[in-house]
Amino acid sequence: MISAVIITYNEERQIEKCIKSLEGIVDEVILVDAMSEDKTIELAVQTLPTIKTYVKSWEGYGASKNYGVAQAKNDWILSIDADELCSVEMKDAILRTSLSLNHYYSFKRINHFGGRAMKYGMLRPEWKPRLYHRDIMMWDDRLVHEQLTKYKNDLDQKLSTVKLRGSIIHHAYDDYEDHIKHLYNYAQLSAVAWMKQGLKPSLIQKRIGPTYHFFRNYFFRLGCLEGRPGYETSKAAYLYSKYKYQAFEKLKSL
Repeated sequence: MISAVIITYNEERQIEKCIKSLEGIVDEVILVDAMSEDKTIELAVQTLPTIKTYVKSWEGYGASKNYGVAQAKNDWILSIDADELCSVEMKDAILRTSLSLNHYYSFKRINHFGGRAMKYGMLRPEWKPRLYHRDIMMWDDRLVHEQLTKYKNDLDQKLSTVKLRGSIIHHAYDDYEDHIKHLYNYAQLSAVAWMKQGLKPSLIQKRIGPTYHFFRNYFFRLGCLEGRPGYETSKAAYLYSKYKYQAFEKLKSL
């Protein structure tokens, strides 16, 4: 038995498809909403009347996911974002797998930019751990780019990841402007996280970092093979790096 946990904020465009893609693989869906100002919750309930919804102030990605997990009735958790869908092959792989406490399970996430699946560059496919036992794993408390970790990091339990067939279909960004808007918000959160952790980017990082990120994504990760989307996402990587350092300097001056 598996519980799905979704965190949301103004996801009325995506939430119905996300919930429908979970049919047949979970017997419970938990939605943790960060006080959306649109019809996210209303549409979620219309799509799945049995969904359990919780509204709470935003405390970060990891904290919100852990809160949702705490409300679940099942120990096995499938974490999925509102702008993601479970593919048919992914659902079949989950149903055919005998879940083990010695494993957590990863899926290849296919990122879509402007409705197009990206093969290279910043948004190339990536493996993401998403199915796990809550007594063994939990999300860390990072404000952004949260990671699954061993519970309290004090268990002797030996864990390994199993890569399952199928994919998570991620409708990441509508276009370049949408991408930049999201990355700007992530940059602000990253700067706050640096301050809390007492980190201080070096002068070299600040001067070379943005250009390095463009070259890494456009050339080394072959974003150049994607045409215009490859260039735009590589430029977004450049700006994301630049925004982080700018936000950090602004926080330091306060």
